[in-house]
Amino acid sequence: MRDAANDPDDEHANADGDEGKEAKYLLANIERYAERLQAKADKCEQEVRAFAESMTRGPGIALSKAKKLINMSLRLEEGLGAEAEAFGGLFATEDFKEGVAAFLEKRKPSFRGK
Repeated sequence: MRDAANDPDDEHANADGDEGKEAKYLLANIERYAERLQAKADKCEQEVRAFAESMTRGPGIALSKAKKLINMSLRLEEGLGAEAEAFGGLFATEDFKEGVAAFLEKRKPSFRGK
């Protein structure tokens, strides 16, 4: 253990060599850091939940295909071909027609997963 009392660069140790002040200082900093991390984690969780909730209101067929395509994208050639095929197939869905109509009518779409 170092001699804090004889260390002129140690601003957190007291003159008696007691490292209790330094330990309390470090512990307080660790606690503040942990609180900030927890606050960031809580905010992140709220944002992820909000995003997931917003996705449930989207066009289910298109989102399902997008998820499949994202997973396939690791194999670029196969993924690009599958993307073109899936995108073309979406034009025939009722959700596509509803999305276009809602856009043109400047209203929120009502997707039905068809």
